[in-house]
Amino acid sequence: YKVTYDGQYFIPMGAFTLRLRAELGYGDGYGDTEHLPFFEHFYAGGFGSVRGFESNSLGPASSESTIFPLKEVRYNTTEVPRYVLQACDPSNISAVDCSDGLKVLNQADSYTYKRSFGGDIMINGGVELMIPLPFLEDQRSVRSVLYYDFGNVFSSHCNPSQIPCSSFDMSELRSSVGVAITWLSGFGPLSFSFGKPLEYGPNDARESFQFSLGRTF
Repeated sequence: YKVTYDGQYFIPMGAFTLRLRAELGYGDGYGDTEHLPFFEHFYAGGFGSVRGFESNSLGPASSESTIFPLKEVRYNTTEVPRYVLQACDPSNISAVDCSDGLKVLNQADSYTYKRSFGGDIMINGGVELMIPLPFLEDQRSVRSVLYYDFGNVFSSHCNPSQIPCSSFDMSELRSSVGVAITWLSGFGPLSFSFGKPLEYGPNDARESFQFSLGRTF
């Protein structure tokens, strides 16, 4: 089951408008299902959530995997080039070569990769000040705002190998400030955002400039 709340409140302030928004979510399993299935997880980050962070990147992530880029190697020098993904001796991946002439991938050439996994607890919110642009005659087609966003995704069933992953903790909320513009063009809404993360962790994927076609913030 999943329970969600999505609300917003507008406050007129002369030529300006203040918008308050909040989005909350919680999910869990019942019966033989121990917890919320991963394909029903909540995500956070990006437009409609916490701008200044990559889309759906906040919160728990999968276990880190080590990736070795493809390397061109030759067996002896008489055969055609071949591409390999693993070392001859997995216990010694820093070796220079193997007896059969196959070069071993160097640990220094590898990199780690993790995919956003989402969670069963979500909190998103923000404050926006809508500002009319003085040089436009038709204000209905453009909306510009100064914003403050905050939120994150948490999990009540963290795997020990997941980094980062934690149960609900207000001190782990992420936040950002910035400016955003949406233009209702003939091709659909075009949204641009430039944000600066204020509170973030070492594993967070930050993204200052963001662009979206077909949705507003």
